[in-house]
Parts: sequence; C-alpha cells; structure tokens
Amino acid sequence: RLIETEADMEVCAELDGSEDIMAAVTESCPDVLVMDIVLGNSDGIAVARELRRGNCTIPIIILSMHESSVYVARAVRAGVSGYVSKSQSTALLVKAIREVRQGRVFIKGESAEEVLKSLTARHGSGLSIPLDKLSDRERQIFELIGQGCSTVEIAEKLMIRRKTVETYKGRIKEKLELENAPQLSMAAVEWAASERLAASAVG
Repeated sequence: RLIETEADMEVCAELDGSEDIMAAVTESCPDVLVMDIVLGNSDGIAVARELRRGNCTIPIIILSMHESSVYVARAVRAGVSGYVSKSQSTALLVKAIREVRQGRVFIKGESAEEVLKSLTARHGSGLSIPLDKLSDRERQIFELIGQGCSTVEIAEKLMIRRKTVETYKGRIKEKLELENAPQLSMAAVEWAASERLAASAVG
C-alpha cells in the first residue's frame, strides 16, 4: 500500500500470473511496471524478457529477495530498468519508480558495481567501448546518459525534442551492440566512471 500513499502515484492493477500481466500492460499502459521475481507460473525476469521482445518500452522494476549480482545482471539483460531487494527500505521502491520513470537505471547495494562490470565485459574496461562508431551528437548523448541525465534532461540540455533523443539512443544501442535501454544506461555509467578514474590517475 506504500505506493497509494504517494500523491503522484496510483496503482492501476494488481495481478498474479504472467498472462494477466502481459494483457494488463497492453490494456492499461502503466507508466511503470513493478513485478515480483517470483510469479505463479513464471518469474518476473522471464516476463520482462517477453515484454521487451514484444517491443514494450514501459520501465520495469523487479522486486526480489535475491541480492546476488547474478540475478541483478540477468534482470538487466532482460531489459529491466530497476532492481530492488525486499530487504531494502520500502521507501527505496518509491524512489526507484521515480528514477526509472525518468529513463534512468536504478540498482542499489553491493551488487551494483559487479553488475556494471559484467554487463560491459564484452568491451573490456569502460575505456574500450568503441565510441568512435558514434557521431558527435550520439557521443554527446552517451556522455550525458553516463552522467545520469534522463531523456527529458538531455532534451532540455541539447534543446532538442524528447523523441529525437530516443531516436539517437536507438542508434547508439545498435552501434554499440546493446540489447536494450538499461544496458545502454549501464554501459554509459561504466564508461563515465572509468573516464573519471583515468583522469584521476593522470592528475
């Protein structure tokens, strides 16, 4: 009932099975979908993967009793935008909803750094991400994503339409061989972190 106490949030549906969830997403078009990792006939990560395969772009948060980076990485690879452990503060779920609604990835706890490394392992360190494949504008947007900017914030900073930012994000994902928006965000954050470390080492 925590969400219902927030003035800017409303629960539009509560469901159990994966089939009900798939149907409700189509009918209700919620701003954010929060799913338990354990469902009656499936699991939240599998449902998230199916939704993404169906081109669903709604931000998804997984609520789980598992804190292992293995589960978190699996969730992000499936296209999940947020991962909240049941052992964490309930207020953190509200924060996660607000963050993913703005186009950010929300992962807290000790597993976050491990997940960042595992998801960008194909490129080695963040410094080896092939940004030379990107145009100047695409790289600019990639850097802003790495700084934690949402789609709306990027649009405002660059004085372009939100839809234009989304188009650029799609091109960046394709060029960097990233499967979905959460992977793009994680790769950008990892790259930004490695750039800061490199700058510190030089300084």
